[in-house]
Amino acid sequence: MPTLCVHLPLDVPSPGVLLDYALSTDGSHVQDQGTLAWSQWAALAPNVREAVIVLPMSALSWHRLVLPPGSLPKAWTTSQASSRLRAILDGLLEERLLDEPTSMHLALQPAPVSAKPVWVVACSRSWLASWLEAFSGVGLSVKRIVPALTPEQLQGNCYALGDADDAQLTFLADASPSGASILTCALDSSALSLLGPPASRQARQLIAEPGASARAEEILGQPAVLQQRGQRLVDALASDWDLAQFEIGAALGHRQLAGLRRLASQWLHGPQWRLARWSLLALVLVNVFGLNAWAIHLQSSWKQQSEQIAVILKQTFPDVAVVVDAPVQMERSLALLQRSRGVAAGVAFETLLSQFAARAPKGYQIVAIDFAAGELKLTAAELSQERRQSLIRELGADRIQARWQGGQWLLQSERSVR
Repeated sequence: MPTLCVHLPLDVPSPGVLLDYALSTDGSHVQDQGTLAWSQWAALAPNVREAVIVLPMSALSWHRLVLPPGSLPKAWTTSQASSRLRAILDGLLEERLLDEPTSMHLALQPAPVSAKPVWVVACSRSWLASWLEAFSGVGLSVKRIVPALTPEQLQGNCYALGDADDAQLTFLADASPSGASILTCALDSSALSLLGPPASRQARQLIAEPGASARAEEILGQPAVLQQRGQRLVDALASDWDLAQFEIGAALGHRQLAGLRRLASQWLHGPQWRLARWSLLALVLVNVFGLNAWAIHLQSSWKQQSEQIAVILKQTFPDVAVVVDAPVQMERSLALLQRSRGVAAGVAFETLLSQFAARAPKGYQIVAIDFAAGELKLTAAELSQERRQSLIRELGADRIQARWQGGQWLLQSERSVR
């Protein structure tokens, strides 16, 4: 689904208010654009993936500040750090803002750094909150809030936006003792004095929307590069800016969570999703029955193999009356047969003896060796209690059961222990 970019008007939400929008599937090209009255937006909401709000430059004031050292920890977006930083910004902007800082929404530039100049954007909190509430009411999930233009876009450029009757000029003012500033003013002859001398004006590239291009070229005396409003809205997606910070950011997060819950409820109970719910249930049941059938098949195959091994054991060693663990019983019977014929139980005997020799203390002497029915008896000198326990644990790690009894080590592989 495409991403919706919405350019907010300066008015508060009402049915007749017009909003410009652009749709993009890849974040760089315009799929569709236009203007809709707010009363028509509810019909557009189900057809978009997410909404990005673009704030007009005339609604924003830009301020260049140097934050005190230590005022911007790495986790400044956490609740406690955010409240502390907000209080610092209120104090720094108190004399710069026309309204009380507490009535304004503030946001910092991406990746701000303490003790260095940073951009701070301010706008009316009640105006922005009313639009967020309105979007939530029609089922639109707001993903980001971005400015129409950023300081990076204004480097070496000036933008003429709007129509011929209400065209405005936005540009980055030259640095002054108080720092650089972003100005938005009416596109008339008074803008020339703000832009500076002719050489400074000519050094900037003029980018204009079609409705403001003729007036901008006439006043500034230079050609303009045309840019459709829809493309400018989509271009705003490419920036790293997100003005959803502090109280607005927290409220937006809660609204997104509520939106997810609303979508989940619609999916669980809405009649339009009934077929999808039954299809998912059928898929789950098919998988459950399929897994059960496969488990029954494996269990039957394992049972058949166990019965075949038991038959082979009884055929090979008729003296075995009851089959409990066929592989272990076969190993033990084979060891007894080898013992009765004077043949050492090769692998088992050598394994037990070599593992014990590898783990025993250096120079530890064995007096006598006896092997019968898979059990190796070693007559040897007595060790300390601590050293015996250590040796038993080490042999246990090699899957050899060892114990000290009556001056003898009794060793047996765990496989042969029933």
